[in-house]
Amino acid sequence: MKSVLAWRVLPVLSALALSAFALVLIGRASSAAGAPARLPDLVQQTPRDLEITRAGTGPKAPYVLGFRSAVSNIGDGALVIEGHRRGPEIGTMIAGIRDPGPHRSPFGGGT
Repeated sequence: MKSVLAWRVLPVLSALALSAFALVLIGRASSAAGAPARLPDLVQQTPRDLEITRAGTGPKAPYVLGFRSAVSNIGDGALVIEGHRRGPEIGTMIAGIRDPGPHRSPFGGGT
């Protein structure tokens, strides 16, 4: 009776162990594929050397606020900023953030 029971239970236990092992392997593969994106994490330093100046002369000349500041990237991903002008006569540059990795950036860039 014990040998008959063992021969019936052993295949079931083996199948369960093999299934559990396969599920662990599948879970590891899917978690590696769905790994979080390596993104920059920017930390703004405290502004200093505050200056208020007038841009031009006359009673309607606007005021301009100037200061020194810095930003540090403490994240796992690089911060890549690409910029261009529509022409040499245009003073304003258009810039955007691009993710250098193989996935799309949440900021609208990507490869």
